[in-house]
Amino acid sequence: ISLIEVGGAYAFKFRELLQFLGVPTLVITDIDSVNPRDKQECKTSLEGAVTSNVTLKSWLPKCTSIKDLQDKGTLETRLENDNTRVCYQIPETDGTQVGRSFEEAFILGNSKKLEKQAPKLANASKFRCNGKYYKEAEIRRKSYDIAAKITSKSDFAFDILMLDDWKTPRYIEEGLKWLAKASQ
Repeated sequence: ISLIEVGGAYAFKFRELLQFLGVPTLVITDIDSVNPRDKQECKTSLEGAVTSNVTLKSWLPKCTSIKDLQDKGTLETRLENDNTRVCYQIPETDGTQVGRSFEEAFILGNSKKLEKQAPKLANASKFRCNGKYYKEAEIRRKSYDIAAKITSKSDFAFDILMLDDWKTPRYIEEGLKWLAKASQ
């Protein structure tokens, strides 16, 4: 397995190379929801929200609306051919809210663990208000705001390593399972 970090705006530039190589390829990206009127970041639940992600809009799965992206459903519907698939944020459990970024998806999928372990994190202050740490339901409800306050991806990565146990966001787990199967 090879990993190439290209930044969300540039994954589509590898399209021809990936088609030529014909190797199973998983593109992991953020849904990047924005308000269609002012193009500012917004919750995925905002009515009419669209993606700012060029890969999702122009390559896979060629959708702009967050609703349409979510309606694409399973990973199997988000492919170009038998070798290339894309994964982006989906509900951690059916019918629940959807994160707009990896950080928010991670927070949503690990809210119970974060309730108990937030005090030992570098980003601990993002999980409290007035000196009290958020409970699990508050973490889920405030996930967008918490993720927006995370300014250092490195600190967040180290925070993940500090957790005693954590769950991979569902969209990445599904994508990696497809890649393992496609690579056999």
